[in-house]
Amino acid sequence: MNRIILTGKVRENTRVFFTPKGEKIALIPVEVEDFNTVEVMYLDNERKIREENLKGKKIMVLGILVKSERKNGGTLRIKAKKIEFMEE
Repeated sequence: MNRIILTGKVRENTRVFFTPKGEKIALIPVEVEDFNTVEVMYLDNERKIREENLKGKKIMVLGILVKSERKNGGTLRIKAKKIEFMEE
């Protein structure tokens, strides 16, 4: 099993999409120390993402790795099972 616990800061505004079933999916770019940016994909059934402007907020993510490419900086995508926003 490839479980990941990640903490970092939201780097840019969150992109929000809706599936044909009306499910809300948030793509959250998270900046971490050892890697430039990790893209966090979160199915927001709990409606935790109430605003799209999360830039600069600290976040903790529990999830699994679903995509990994490391060319010229690379890309990591994590499918989040749970997210928590942390206080500064």
